[in-house]
Amino acid sequence: MGELMGWTRAVGACIFFVTVTAARAEPKVLLRASVVLASSHGTLIDPPELVRIKDLFDRQGLPFTSYKRLSTQTLELQKQKPINVLLPNQQTVSVLLVDLVGGTARIQIGVAQFARVVLALGRKGELFQHAGEFQGGHLMLVLSPLHPGKKL
Repeated sequence: MGELMGWTRAVGACIFFVTVTAARAEPKVLLRASVVLASSHGTLIDPPELVRIKDLFDRQGLPFTSYKRLSTQTLELQKQKPINVLLPNQQTVSVLLVDLVGGTARIQIGVAQFARVVLALGRKGELFQHAGEFQGGHLMLVLSPLHPGKKL
């Protein structure tokens, strides 16, 4: 478990682009939230674009060989209004925009059995949060930028 918390912090330090909707007084941040099952059972990578996560995790020394995206949804974060993402292991991940200052968003991510973390998000990359075990593997919440008009 300690190893997984370490990879969450190490990989979670990646920075990514934040889309801010300025039409209203309250800033919004648009993200794509994907739930990915990573395991050491087989070598399936579905969809093939998840090979970039495999390559990143290989460089981090993580033992996963199979990656499967289980779901994807759009999150439109507003300051101090949490959004919950239900996982297939019946856990809930809470995602909250803490604040937005100078184009940098601070986002809090909380998983029931793990501590909450607040990360500053800048221009590009992805954010990974370990979200528990499922079907012999490990669930990850993957947050990435969603630009207005871009399809999931």
